[in-house]
Amino acid sequence: MNAGAPLHHDDVISITGALPDDRVAAIIATGANFEEVTEAFTWLTSDEPLGPDPEHRLGGTVARVYEILSEGRFENEADRRQ
Repeated sequence: MNAGAPLHHDDVISITGALPDDRVAAIIATGANFEEVTEAFTWLTSDEPLGPDPEHRLGGTVARVYEILSEGRFENEADRRQ
């Protein structure tokens, strides 16, 4: 895959695993490339802080993809703990 090429449904799923079609479409609509989706997914799924600066904040397209990926995730985890 060309790193800068537009993403398709199967490209997003290859990074994130199964997602609802509306979330895949929202990710594609951000214009994110393969690396940006991979970075956002890595931040979302990592159990440890990434990078040397624990205060690092995601920005731009990566931050938007992170938001899309995390929608509902943390609420569901809180529901399971109750």
